[in-house]
Amino acid sequence: MEIRLKDEAQCSVCAKCMMACPQKAIILKKGKLNYYPQIVEDKCIKCGACVNACNNISFSNKIKRIYVGYNNNEKIVKKSASGGIFTALAELILEKKGVVFGAIFDSKEKNIKHIGIENKTDLDKLRKSKYVQSKWFLTIDDIDRLVKQDRYILFTGTPCQVSSIYNKYNNYEKIICMDLFCHGVLENFVLKEYLNVCCKDVTHIDFRAESDVNNFALTLVNKNEVVTEYCSDNLLYNLFINSAGIKRTCFTCEYADKVHLSDITVGDFDNKEYCEKNKINCKTPSIIVINSEKGEKIFENIECKLTVKEIKDRGIVNEYYIKHDLQKGDWGFNSEFYFRFHDNYKQQGFLKAAIKELYQSEYNAIMKIDKMITNERIYLYGAGKVGHIVLKLIKMLHLNWDIGGFIVSRKANNEMIGNVKVYSIDEIDFSDKRNLVIVSVNEHLREQITEELAKRNATNYVCLN
Repeated sequence: MEIRLKDEAQCSVCAKCMMACPQKAIILKKGKLNYYPQIVEDKCIKCGACVNACNNISFSNKIKRIYVGYNNNEKIVKKSASGGIFTALAELILEKKGVVFGAIFDSKEKNIKHIGIENKTDLDKLRKSKYVQSKWFLTIDDIDRLVKQDRYILFTGTPCQVSSIYNKYNNYEKIICMDLFCHGVLENFVLKEYLNVCCKDVTHIDFRAESDVNNFALTLVNKNEVVTEYCSDNLLYNLFINSAGIKRTCFTCEYADKVHLSDITVGDFDNKEYCEKNKINCKTPSIIVINSEKGEKIFENIECKLTVKEIKDRGIVNEYYIKHDLQKGDWGFNSEFYFRFHDNYKQQGFLKAAIKELYQSEYNAIMKIDKMITNERIYLYGAGKVGHIVLKLIKMLHLNWDIGGFIVSRKANNEMIGNVKVYSIDEIDFSDKRNLVIVSVNEHLREQITEELAKRNATNYVCLN
């Protein structure tokens, strides 16, 4: 009997096969891009448990209740991705001398992995979303040991990860599973490559800095500086949002549009109209879906720590599941971006592939201008989104440009953007031919800016187009 696991392109690395194997004959090895389960042939007894586990997908849960809510402790809410529901549940399990499993950033490996904690002081490590596939399978032996010790366990992760726990420990009453409304995870290599480009010596990442549900930022910390960039400007976030950098198997995820196998599912609740109408006084509330009787019981034990309102309209929750029809080839993601990015990555490496995918027009314009530049001092007219992108590309491409600063039409008031000074248009000497102005604004503002330059007899400028 030949035992064959799914190939790398089809495997979500949920680790169900590893957990099902009685011989521990399946290990995770580095594949072309990511870790992937492989069978150790001299240990395998050909029982087929791994294949059966992989194909055994059961959706027995039904939604019990839906809430919008948040933690009563404002400090906890500020530390959390949204409403601080995870913290309330984690504290309960820790008070029962249990262990809480969740994802952290591993600065040595430049990756995301799961760990178990037994103290409330360690909860900060697990809080907030990570957006990258976690090496959760490192905790399998720990979970086995805790089950044998009859300990309480809270496991938090993506729906596919929770499905593995559910598959093996469904009858163990002391394990609670909490997952999230997942919209795919970034490939492990995408995070590593991004950090190699932007922050090689990173010691900490906050994927949800300065957060509200509609506008959050990524913060990178190393020994010398703290860099925060809003998601709309950030390379990593944009590879996530346009699907170029997510895992291939997320496109065909079995858990994306169905009721989850977890006991409780949480996510950002961004329905502002509902919050205003129902007086939800929190900028970052959570949507909370109770999927099981166990989930109902455990939620009753933490409800005293929360402010919640039950949502009677089940239609509200439907928008949080990814809508796709696999039989029709509708994946719910834009596969064109994914395949183009990966093709470019193989040929040109991460940086150029990412830039071409996200900033193709700006990249082309900058490379044209680079051929024109000799020893000019460069000023970027426009300190908005386009100007930020241009400055970022200049730095990432290591172009040897002498950046004088940003120019704006208003008073500058000694402003700085990063380490680049912002000047009012009246502060620039346009008669000095060593100064080259690059008009870095959206097309609808370009005519207005060029008129401003013409009034000042500026001739040494070029528009980014």
